[in-house]
Amino acid sequence: MYKRHSSLKNQFEKQQAEWGNIHAMEVPLHFDSHQSESTSMRDLAICDVSSLPKLGVKGRGAAAWLSGEGIPIPNGIYEWLPFDQGAMIIRLAPDEFFLEDTMGGEWVANLSGRLGRGFDGVYRVERQDTGLLISGKRSHEVLAQTCSYPFDDSEEKVVMTRVALVSCSILPLLLKEVQTFRLWFSSTYGIYLWQSLTEIVEDLGGKTVGVKVYFKNRIYIKVK
Repeated sequence: MYKRHSSLKNQFEKQQAEWGNIHAMEVPLHFDSHQSESTSMRDLAICDVSSLPKLGVKGRGAAAWLSGEGIPIPNGIYEWLPFDQGAMIIRLAPDEFFLEDTMGGEWVANLSGRLGRGFDGVYRVERQDTGLLISGKRSHEVLAQTCSYPFDDSEEKVVMTRVALVSCSILPLLLKEVQTFRLWFSSTYGIYLWQSLTEIVEDLGGKTVGVKVYFKNRIYIKVK
């Protein structure tokens, strides 16, 4: 069976963790008890969510093809919509979209398998981004130290900016009613940015947590 690898896997191997396999990638499910990680995720926590499958779709027929497959289409550039209890779609350009599945979801795999079959003007864009999640009432403080963009509680779109000098896409959202920031960036910078952000998180009293504390219920909702 084909296996995927997070660019951050060796960062966790010396830590005690409960490991699991999500979408053919070995990931830490927990580093501590569920109760402890639930408390951390509401105060300040960081998590590697690179295992969530991703797919880029572009071309003059991309919107029509996705809509025909039952995917909601965001109206504006950098707007996003959740679907199927945890998957999401982001509009990056008039004819380009980024999709990410959730734990246990099959939308991205199914769409990827059907892409290019009998529909002109639709093209695949390979996405192997490192994905991070920073959450909690103090999550703004982490970005304030690493990013010049002035995030506030009303932000609803994806922001293209730099975090610790690395180009990132950042999406503010609510996950389990907790303020959360999703970050996507080139895996080339995965270890560097992970180390930079976890150092700040730990200095602020936060922790690294596993994916299970966030995605047990698989629900994304908009900030407002």
